[in-house]
Amino acid sequence: MTQTFEAKLDDLSKILTYVLLAILVVPFILLVNEAAHGHPEVLIPFAVVFIILGITTRFRIRRYQLTPDTLEIVQVKGIKSFPRASFQSATPVTTKDLGFGIRLFGSGGFLGYFGTFFYRNVGKVKVYATDRTKLILLRQTDGKQVMISPADPAAFLQALKLPPAVIVNGAAV
Repeated sequence: MTQTFEAKLDDLSKILTYVLLAILVVPFILLVNEAAHGHPEVLIPFAVVFIILGITTRFRIRRYQLTPDTLEIVQVKGIKSFPRASFQSATPVTTKDLGFGIRLFGSGGFLGYFGTFFYRNVGKVKVYATDRTKLILLRQTDGKQVMISPADPAAFLQALKLPPAVIVNGAAV
């Protein structure tokens, strides 16, 4: 039996996404007009930007699914699957628990938060999140970490049935 959990964007991610797209629309319209007057090369930077945004869109998280054997993170481009047996703990965390963070590669708000991040209190984490207020840190038996943000974290944790990690001085141990 597969259980599905929604992935909803938080307000910051929605604002960043809409503002970025709005900022790009006006210059694009002006440059299309310039290109129509014999200067098509002005569109090259925008083509590059739109290709990057298109690639980023493919990684947007749509939902999370728990099957009897796997945690599936459903993205626009496909499904990232983790064996449930690879997780040793699942802990709700706040941005304060994580400490200062830096995005190593990925998106820090446009269409969500995904990619590889480093946080002072927990280290390197693969993030597949859409809402910074509903984060769950999953620790794997090999020491790797995954962070997700289902719309209903309590229901997700109940369905996953893993013990929480202990948080000491803001760090999961």
